[in-house]
Amino acid sequence: MPEEKCPNCGTAYESDATFCINCGAKREEAPKDEQPETPAAAAPAEPPAEDEPPPAKEAADAEAPPPLRPQSEEKVLEHVDDEMEKAVPEEPKKKSKKGCCVVAVIGGVIVLLAVACGLTIYLKYPGMLEEWGVVVGGEGFTHNFAVVTEEDIAVWQKGEGTVVKQEKEMLKVRNALVGVNYDPGTNYSASCTVFVQNVENEEGWAGLVMRVNPKGGDRYAFGILPKKKLARINKIAGAGEPLVLASARVAALRVGMPFTVNATVSGNDLTMEINGTVVGQATDIGLLEGPMGFEVRGATAYFDDLRVRPE
Repeated sequence: MPEEKCPNCGTAYESDATFCINCGAKREEAPKDEQPETPAAAAPAEPPAEDEPPPAKEAADAEAPPPLRPQSEEKVLEHVDDEMEKAVPEEPKKKSKKGCCVVAVIGGVIVLLAVACGLTIYLKYPGMLEEWGVVVGGEGFTHNFAVVTEEDIAVWQKGEGTVVKQEKEMLKVRNALVGVNYDPGTNYSASCTVFVQNVENEEGWAGLVMRVNPKGGDRYAFGILPKKKLARINKIAGAGEPLVLASARVAALRVGMPFTVNATVSGNDLTMEINGTVVGQATDIGLLEGPMGFEVRGATAYFDDLRVRPE
């Protein structure tokens, strides 16, 4: 009797098998007069079992995407260049450069105007460029005496042959006590350039006066005596002899030579400087407030470039 095989996969059945041991198909006995003459492999097949993987080559062919045609790098770059030229035409670039030039020109004009303004201020007020903001801000007072009016000064006391006037773009004073119409407060410093001329005697002097009482005449006087070559801080009462609070010899003092005198009143402390050097200091419990001015006795003096600063 010929060996009975599975019609599905061609595997021989076991003698008592109900299912094919290879594919699991149910065993069906073929009729005796119709035995398969061809191998089971030629029989039409149902799809393989789920646990049987397909051949490797067929699976790879099934999953692989269709091949892409390679693209030339040169062609890609040409395409990108074309797109960039379309997106950024030449005309906007030219406008951008023109705009930058206009901004640069405007900036240059502004810088030139600022320099010109600063130079004008410096030429008119030499050495005052850094302090200009203080003057404009109202926190101090300056005067170069190019023009002098009654709104600027007041003559508080007169002596023999008094002269108070503007001359040679300076304030000329002879034998007088002159006040400056500015209220510096309680503590302040004042400086100016002083030329002393026509000194009548060794006691002739000129200088700054501080914390003046215009009604009574009491004041602190910071004066230079060029013939004696002395610098003094005096306390002068309205009626009475001056009280010398500090005195120092200054060998450089000369008649007709310009000197910068700086005086400071701060609380009870008084300080006098000539050309930036401290020449006298004193402490006095006395005059606590009042404006400032100029005084000249027994001589003629010119005052220039006044600066007053609250402390």
